[in-house]
Amino acid sequence: MKKYKFYLLLTITILSMAFILTKKEFQNDTFYTIKVGEQILKTGIDMKDHFSWISNLSYTYPHWLYDVIIFSIYNLFGFTGIYISTLVLANTLFFTMYITLNNKIKNKTISYILVVFLGLTLKNFITARAQLISYILFLLILYFIEKLWEDGKKRHIIYIFIFSLLIANFHSAVFPFIFALFLPYLVSDFLSLFLEKINKNNLKKISFGKIEIDRPKNLKKIITAFLVSILSGVFTPNFPVAYTYFIKTKMGITMSYIAEHLPTTIDKRPEFFIIIGILIILLLQRRIKISLNDLFLLGGLSFLTLMSKRNYALFAILSIFSIGRIINQFFDTKLKKDKLEELLCNEITFISLNLLFIISTVLIINNNVSREYINYSKYPEEASNYVLKNLDIENIRIYNEYNFGSYLLFKNIPVFIDSRADLYTEEFNRNCTVFKDGVVKKVNNYEEIFNKYNISHILIYNTNTLNTVLKNDNNYKKIYVDEYFSLYERIL
Repeated sequence: MKKYKFYLLLTITILSMAFILTKKEFQNDTFYTIKVGEQILKTGIDMKDHFSWISNLSYTYPHWLYDVIIFSIYNLFGFTGIYISTLVLANTLFFTMYITLNNKIKNKTISYILVVFLGLTLKNFITARAQLISYILFLLILYFIEKLWEDGKKRHIIYIFIFSLLIANFHSAVFPFIFALFLPYLVSDFLSLFLEKINKNNLKKISFGKIEIDRPKNLKKIITAFLVSILSGVFTPNFPVAYTYFIKTKMGITMSYIAEHLPTTIDKRPEFFIIIGILIILLLQRRIKISLNDLFLLGGLSFLTLMSKRNYALFAILSIFSIGRIINQFFDTKLKKDKLEELLCNEITFISLNLLFIISTVLIINNNVSREYINYSKYPEEASNYVLKNLDIENIRIYNEYNFGSYLLFKNIPVFIDSRADLYTEEFNRNCTVFKDGVVKKVNNYEEIFNKYNISHILIYNTNTLNTVLKNDNNYKKIYVDEYFSLYERIL
């Protein structure tokens, strides 16, 4: 009976978490994803951009397979279909986190608690973007790397290749991160071999205070899997994007100006610093040790998170095995495994947790009923309709803001810039400085930039300081205004 109660609680919890964390309101990337997927089905992956009025731009289609699937869902079921697909992926992620973690640490209760704790910190990451599939695939790759490292079964190499291949096609921008997942195991094994040679012993483990180094068992197979995963990036219709996209992005200026790429601070992600603090406290306990693999993995993921806020999701998802092993050691010294499960499944805890998650889900669903998929204070629905009805979109050049460019192209209006940021940089298109001119310079010298691109119309937020400037400039005529947006015609 206790077993069935636990799995009922687990199922209700994970279903509820998906509803709690999945926003009904879409963000800008979803809009261009739909249109790019539609374009691929029309023209194939031609490595050309079809949505900006800036001519002759190349586009790399970094998540072409995801784009096609999302468009297909939208074409059949509309925005509701995309929302439901996101809920399905969120559930898949959380169940995958639980199943893989429980398989690693053999403790259902700790696995449940960790999935709930780490999962609920993923607010703003559970959205209709290719990254949601990448999270699942990365976790599965890490799981099978560990399985291969432990038992050396060759079938794990096949799984690693398949999941690597899927990432190369679903989200090639993050493909190189697969190699980083191998590094903790490769470095640990090579260091173990080096120490073994020096000490001339065959110990199963070498201890250095709190750190344990396992003797390598399947190093050759780990190296084989590593090489196989590298090879998977070849099997894409946009080769060699899986190998070049990440490097070009790192070389560009977008990393310094897009909010999600900025460094993590304690005010923005306090949960990250809380987790690190808890881990340090646990590791100070007398009987708790950490393997060198886990130390390298946690250290690498922590460094990436400090460098960029968007990497917190990778930390929360991919550190779960390492954190689980540390916490499992702590509870082994404090509580018996069965005792912890009894605490979670007693009548009061069981009923309270189920009621909490069920009520939260009902409230979220009720709140979502009245919400739109599009936030019209962020995206210019009425202004777009005005442009389509009153302007010749084939012969105008609209300057638009970065944050809603994707919505304009979704409405079939050629854009100056959109959230496919790297497209508009010199690393991806030689001599293209659109991102620099439209985002970095923020049109402080607007006449110079408008002349450079022969801008005919300007669509901006009413809150933009440029709106105040253009109101008082006789060379600009306001032809449309609503509560959130203003459209100007430039008098040349």
